[in-house]
Amino acid sequence: MTPRFGCDNKGVVHHGNHPWRPLPAKQGQADVLRYYQSLVRTCPMKCKMYHVHGHLDRYLSRAEMTPAEILNCECDALAGDALRWAVANGCYINRFLPGEDIVVSVNGCKVTGSYERAITRHWGEKVGREHYHAKDIIPQELFDEVYWDGVEKVLSSCPEMFSVWATKQVSGFFGHNHLMNHIDGHTVDACPNCGCHPERPQHIIFCRDPARSAVFNSSVDRLVEWLASQRTDASLTLLLSEYLRGRGDVLMSSLCTPRSQYYGLAEMVDSLGFRNILEGRIPRLFYDTRLADIKRRHLSKHAGHWCNGLILQLLQITHRQWTFRNGTVHLKGPDGLSPRQTTALVRRCEDLLWTDPSTLLDEDRYLLELDFDDLGDGTSASRQMWISEMEAAAAAARTAGLEGADDFVDESYSAAPAPLDTEGSIRFRRRRRRRSGCIEYIVYSISRLMEEVYPLWPRLLLCGCGKERLLPVAVLTLGSYNDLLGWILDIINLPIRKKQ
Repeated sequence: MTPRFGCDNKGVVHHGNHPWRPLPAKQGQADVLRYYQSLVRTCPMKCKMYHVHGHLDRYLSRAEMTPAEILNCECDALAGDALRWAVANGCYINRFLPGEDIVVSVNGCKVTGSYERAITRHWGEKVGREHYHAKDIIPQELFDEVYWDGVEKVLSSCPEMFSVWATKQVSGFFGHNHLMNHIDGHTVDACPNCGCHPERPQHIIFCRDPARSAVFNSSVDRLVEWLASQRTDASLTLLLSEYLRGRGDVLMSSLCTPRSQYYGLAEMVDSLGFRNILEGRIPRLFYDTRLADIKRRHLSKHAGHWCNGLILQLLQITHRQWTFRNGTVHLKGPDGLSPRQTTALVRRCEDLLWTDPSTLLDEDRYLLELDFDDLGDGTSASRQMWISEMEAAAAAARTAGLEGADDFVDESYSAAPAPLDTEGSIRFRRRRRRRSGCIEYIVYSISRLMEEVYPLWPRLLLCGCGKERLLPVAVLTLGSYNDLLGWILDIINLPIRKKQ
């Protein structure tokens, strides 16, 4: 009869019944489980593990429990007594377990879980500390005061494109006009709403355009409603709302007295700055403050969940500002053009108005005799038509060899608006799927080809058709598999056997 051992941890039961199965790379407490598996493997007596429900003494009497459940409760009591004694006397076991040939330590701490995650987090913390300090966003001495665990959880649970936007907002590599002007040299380096020059990444938060300010205040109202739904302390809610409505001109510490329970939190918020708060980098003191509030008021909410929700609400305030700004730039009006395209259309008209009539053919000079006030007050379609006719007239003049016909050529202007095809758009995703499908088809076709050609490979090499020549042909002749196979068989003078 095989001995059976009960345990109230299903993970331990699973690993005990499969001692030869390797642990996953992201397994927590991997060092203890690995040592546990080695004990099971080397045990001379083969045993079977099974699960026992734990802590049943909280709900059932001793007479209602089975012997295994009674033993489990007694073991839990003994383990609790041993733990309390160890904490009181400072006696702990060595962190290096028997049989550990290799121990990985990061920053002096032993890695007990995923090595990849621990090393990546350590490297990311080091690089992030240097980056934020070099960009004057977060001083090095305040880097550890940010609640980074909440930022990571929020961005990992959000949609992919929202996380991409948050990363671009922090790095500054997104479509603000200061960067676009640096790239193409034609974009006006000014805010499309308030006209402030230059439009840098932080201006997305600090823009004082009346419409943008109305959107900002509306977003703050939503935050206040969310705080009320989470049963947040009224004093903290008022403090946050007044600070956010100040738009960086008001210190949070000036909104409360030094004797307030939130004064230390307010000083830390002022040290980090308004931009960090609006981009979700809140101080860790928010977690401690919420935890103390939960204990004081006997709330059932978790402090971590509240902080994660606060980070998401703050990020959404900034994202609404960016969305409104993009609507101003890219949203098309009744004429089908965005404000930027309309501006380019008017500027092109103004440039063509100065065309010298002598540079056009006689039959085209009537284009410069129109009422330009009507053209300016007309629709975008009429202006596009006039620009197309002027460009056609200039092309005819160049063909005829008239002098000065090349002075009004603008290759950067297009009468038809370019389709909006950015990362994350429907068109971008469809094109990416088509490319990925094409790559899969290439791999599939080459694998089919190799199945047919592999037995004939020595004869192909004798014919001078090695792998370096075969694979490019396979890629170039996709969709004609039988023709490709026939071409190879013709080289070595074998009968064609087409694959159906």
